[in-house]
Amino acid sequence: VSSKPEREKLRWMAQFAEWTETDLIIKNDELLLAGYTSPGQESFLSGMKDQQPIKNTSFNITPFNVNLLLSLGFSDFPAWYSKAHSPEERKKLSADFNFEMDKLAEIISGEVTLVSNAERAGHFEGSTWILVQTSDQVKMAAYLRLIAENSGQSKVNNYNGYVLNYIKGKNLIPGLFGDAFGNFRVNYFTMVGD
Repeated sequence: VSSKPEREKLRWMAQFAEWTETDLIIKNDELLLAGYTSPGQESFLSGMKDQQPIKNTSFNITPFNVNLLLSLGFSDFPAWYSKAHSPEERKKLSADFNFEMDKLAEIISGEVTLVSNAERAGHFEGSTWILVQTSDQVKMAAYLRLIAENSGQSKVNNYNGYVLNYIKGKNLIPGLFGDAFGNFRVNYFTMVGD
């Protein structure tokens, strides 16, 4: 990945860990990376240090043709969110959406999973979504609707029986979950059951 736009998209990887040793296995239809990572002090992984393992259930609802999946498990998302984002960053995100994002962080629990079935880089935005587990689906829906209204949007679409709400603003997802989720420019949300 040597072109400048592609390097920018993967900038977050430089802060992922202090160093990583990776074995690369290339098969006809898949690319497998396996290895060992040392988190270091100021890396993304160091913020995961106090998190306990959780059961990953997002695989149960991802489609068969996924070619990129990043699943993060949080036993205590609010603690991670406070560590991963400085008070100034959290305050700015809250101001950008006229909503106290710490309240939203309080009800994010378990998994946050980035899923894409984009066939190439230019299709990433339209073929990628995030699954976020919540401890309170009613509050989450209300908070997200309020954030949508505060962002100046009340646009609602229906797709396959699901109501899709639009949130205007490009820094919501990386502001909550970090730079690994930084390519999102358009934010729609819907609620699905467990």
